[in-house]
Parts: sequence; C-alpha cells; structure tokens
Amino acid sequence: MKRQTWILAFGLGVIVTLATGLLPTEILMGATHYGFPLSWLIRLTLPPEFDPWRINTANLIIDATFWTAVIFLIIHLKKRIKIERLILSG
Repeated sequence: MKRQTWILAFGLGVIVTLATGLLPTEILMGATHYGFPLSWLIRLTLPPEFDPWRINTANLIIDATFWTAVIFLIIHLKKRIKIERLILSG
C-alpha cells in the first residue's frame, strides 16, 4: 500500500480516537470514563478534585492503533471494490 494511505489512516484514526474521548462510556462510583473501545480518559468526580482528569496512555495508544487499523481496512476495501467494479464493467 502507498505511504499516503497509511498516513491518512493514521490521521483519521487519531481523530476518531480523540472524538471518542468526548462521549462517556462508563460512569462508575467517583469517576466518569471516556474513550472507546478502551477507556483512556478518566474524570474523577469525588475528592481529591485538585486534578480531576487522568489519561491512561497505554489505552490511548491501543485505541489509536485500533481505529487506525479499522480505517485502513475501510480504505483498502473501498479501493478493492472500486477496482473490481472497473474490471467487471470493462
């Protein structure tokens, strides 16, 4: 695959990962978790409130890798379907 496809997939994967950080996935006693499929952003709602936001770096990297792979697969399948349509129609 071309390098541009990987760069596009990575960029969109990071955007989707950050977008999943806007919606709460779990609300547990004292904390709200954000991110999908893994929670990578945690907001503490009980004391200590001096630093209520926590980022789980490992989950963030795994999420970005997951969404990059999903988007790469979508791009690859879209190109393959387009090529097959050209072959069948020509």
